[in-house]
Amino acid sequence: ASFRLRRRPAGVPAFPSSNMAIPEDPETWLSRFFDPIFFDADTSLTVDPAQREIIASAHELVPVVSLVDAAAGDGARVPPKGLILAPFHVPRLLNDPKHAPAHFDRLAELADAMRASLARAYGEGAPLEHVIWAGMGGSIEDKYAGLASGLIPEGSFRLWGLDDVNADTLAHILAGIGACAPPAAAGADGAALPLKRALQRTVVVAQALGMTSVEPVFNVKHALVPLFESFGLDIACHFYKVTIPGSLLDEALRPPVVTLPHQPAGQSSAAGRHDYVAHGMLLPIHLAGGSARAYAASLDLPTADVGSALELARWVDAAAERAGHGAVAVLLQLPRAWRGRWHAREGVPGDAGLEWRDVSLWFKQHLEESLGKTPARLLKLITATDAHAPADSESGAESGAESGRGGAQLVLRVRVDGMDDDATAPLPSSPTARELRLAGPPARALGTLMSMFSVLKYALAERWRLCAVNQPPVETYKRIVGHLMREGGDPAARVAQLLGPAAPCSAGGAGSAVRLCYAPSAASPGCGLTEAAVAAELRALGLDGASVGDVLGCVHRVALRAAQPRACYGEAIYFGNLTRGADARAMRQLLHGAFAHNVWARACGSFADVGKGPGVGHATHAMGKQGGVLTLSLLPDSHASSLAHAAVLESYPSGYQEANAYANVLALSGYDVTDGGDGLVAGAGHPGMAVLVRIARNDETTRAELERLFARVAEVVGMN
Repeated sequence: ASFRLRRRPAGVPAFPSSNMAIPEDPETWLSRFFDPIFFDADTSLTVDPAQREIIASAHELVPVVSLVDAAAGDGARVPPKGLILAPFHVPRLLNDPKHAPAHFDRLAELADAMRASLARAYGEGAPLEHVIWAGMGGSIEDKYAGLASGLIPEGSFRLWGLDDVNADTLAHILAGIGACAPPAAAGADGAALPLKRALQRTVVVAQALGMTSVEPVFNVKHALVPLFESFGLDIACHFYKVTIPGSLLDEALRPPVVTLPHQPAGQSSAAGRHDYVAHGMLLPIHLAGGSARAYAASLDLPTADVGSALELARWVDAAAERAGHGAVAVLLQLPRAWRGRWHAREGVPGDAGLEWRDVSLWFKQHLEESLGKTPARLLKLITATDAHAPADSESGAESGAESGRGGAQLVLRVRVDGMDDDATAPLPSSPTARELRLAGPPARALGTLMSMFSVLKYALAERWRLCAVNQPPVETYKRIVGHLMREGGDPAARVAQLLGPAAPCSAGGAGSAVRLCYAPSAASPGCGLTEAAVAAELRALGLDGASVGDVLGCVHRVALRAAQPRACYGEAIYFGNLTRGADARAMRQLLHGAFAHNVWARACGSFADVGKGPGVGHATHAMGKQGGVLTLSLLPDSHASSLAHAAVLESYPSGYQEANAYANVLALSGYDVTDGGDGLVAGAGHPGMAVLVRIARNDETTRAELERLFARVAEVVGMN
């Protein structure tokens, strides 16, 4: 009977109407997530829907917090592993004085077993020094945030995140690990190579929870297992998987790969983007010598912090109502050290130790993947450092809906006690600007802010009548990737068959390193960016249809108009290494400067995201799928690396990276894979706006050509 205390009245739809009262009091709002239908107070665990039936009509929050098929009606049942409440329940469990000690003891046992496995194989002098964590989306971005914030300490232990599918990125990781190899033992033969000695002190953890993240499986099967086997290393000593039973990764990686439980007590109540409360985050913190207990304490929000997060949700919701079209952009100003920056790893010399560190991407992915499901309600999180430029003001609060050209409609500045911050100018007294101040130290503040953003996400989903925990646009994109891989052959030819032949234009004539491979197509007329519209723009301005700069410039002009009355935003996705080494740094700097700043901030009066593929498919793709975003995908022909250890990756396949790039374009063109066996079909969902540019490789010559290209695009956008 207690399950029915909050049951919706008969006839109320699965998602309550917008006028159904949502509790304003934070304690009352939060208590609903701990109602007996969801939470077992005796064990501090989430109720298992495989053991206890929960139907859509049983509680007002069921459609928000579960993977129930709401379209199937009130009687639809929450599927096994379909109640996604880990962000609320796991922090409660890990701070329960009765139950928490046993779970932290179990965490220590997992870490000790990993170390002991290496010691048994190579002797007590073989410590665990390196972990390659292969993941995707939320299952890796929490680790990146942990490294960038200092939550995961660095010293003799090094964590290497891997969510790329190209040989260059992995070659940099191997070079970094090899550079830390211990000296060869006296009398060792020539087979005792530095990389082999370093890999004896390395474990690989593959992590994915659902059915869309193929990347960790791909990296383990096609690169890492063959590499370890080539050195005669025992896979059972070095390879682990963190997942839930029955997931794609669980089925693909079988013994001797060792299984680690994803959550305390072996529960399955988290999606990848909620990994920050589970072993995927707790274990690397513990292995690195950090305090998992202190981090867990930071996740358990006091009522005041819940109230602050709910106030942010009301603030965002009110802005969406004022906008008239339901879309709102929030400029997130994090402390300087938490924004994207380049970092040189201590003790790792040269190019191999240079890597991109960023806290902000986790917050962006957490909200955009969860809430990017319908054009009627959209939240765009802006983390670009110069997104305030259109208003020529510190805050950017005056740009946005009022200007009609972009910028931020809202500004949220986060300050952390004890952290340096370059945002010294006070925010204006305006309903469009807020400041959130968190107590230090920074590592504790990160956990608190992550939990507050989960409250924000669930609260907005309830207000906007969305499921907070599924990811339809990501699944669309990954279905197309899988379809292209199963078809085999050349993805470019398949796209040309569907969308028409590649546009005959380049940046520099014959032999150019930059080619436009896909221009807007009439296959997705709903987005407003069509080949006919771009051709008309070229004619009106008297420009050259064989020049990629002129064509891209007109694409931007048409996209800006097509997005109205919303602001139009840009996005550059580089399908290659954008996180490790000097060439990656040079490409990222070029995209931030020549594309995001010169084209979008200055010429278009808006902002642009810069990210890498396929990872961005788990972050901003959901927003692009709903329209209002112009995506520029960049795909190099070659991912070759000049690093010494690149030779061991000569057989690394390039087709998966290429399939991701073309699948992204197809998904944003309104394509999907049908269940009826018809293959790729147009007209599915809400088409976005996308173009694909291929380059020869990431080198000085190509980057110089791209710089000239973007200068021309900015010039064309500014034409009268």
